[in-house]
Amino acid sequence: MDKIKLGFVISEFSRDITYMMEKLAEEHAEFLDAEVIYKIVVPGTFDMPLAIKKTIGKGGC
Repeated sequence: MDKIKLGFVISEFSRDITYMMEKLAEEHAEFLDAEVIYKIVVPGTFDMPLAIKKTIGKGGC
């Protein structure tokens, strides 16, 4: 069975909070035997939709 592939889009705004969220998500992905193949860091939440669209367009996730 293939591993589940994940992509993270992370906001730099409030990086102290989003950093902890990123690390918890990585740990949980490892626990579930999933693979994080993309990490895109964007300036803020308004930039996330474009980054998500770009990630989906690559077809990996």
